[in-house]
Amino acid sequence: MVIGETFAYGHIPKTGGDAVHAWLSLIGGLEVDPVGEARKHQFFEDRGVRKDLYVLSIRRLPPWALSYLHELSEHPASARSYGIPPGDTVRPEHAFRLRPDDYLRRHMAGGRTICKWLRMEYLFDDVVEFIGRHIRPVTPQLRERLAAVTTKPGRIYRHNIDSFFTPDQIAALYTKFPLWAAVEAQVYGGLLGKSHLAADPPASRAADLAPPAP
Repeated sequence: MVIGETFAYGHIPKTGGDAVHAWLSLIGGLEVDPVGEARKHQFFEDRGVRKDLYVLSIRRLPPWALSYLHELSEHPASARSYGIPPGDTVRPEHAFRLRPDDYLRRHMAGGRTICKWLRMEYLFDDVVEFIGRHIRPVTPQLRERLAAVTTKPGRIYRHNIDSFFTPDQIAALYTKFPLWAAVEAQVYGGLLGKSHLAADPPASRAADLAPPAP
């Protein structure tokens, strides 16, 4: 979690949260949880945080599920908690055992509304815009410093969702997890479909959209 005077950022796993922590750690006056500590993933309600603005990062659901399954391959206890066999986590059918909607519901607990979404696919630009609009002006010097930050390297695996999920499985994921699907549709202007026709809205529009009430 990252806590500022007027906002709190919640870290949903596999949505680029470590990079957000790294960039925001350059900004003075913020409480930034160390990325090596489990409390970075705490929910707003569990932490007792009340702010005017709640912020989460988000990612399209099928790539998020694929990434999460690869993460579980290194965490046997977590895999078992989902009913997924450790050592054999990266199977498309296992994606339906995940609980992405729970992350959103728990961050929205206590009547909280997420009003700022940082898209993983455009994360640097969305974070820079967020800093400039809600924390402090982004000078050319600050932008250069942010761009120079070393962030956590991405996990090496085949990221092409079309080689992992069938079109019907992608559609079924959105049906299985309607809250994430609703947020994604608002933030990105649509869902990934059989032909991936949904166009992404500009960062300035996407970042300010709020989800429907859970």
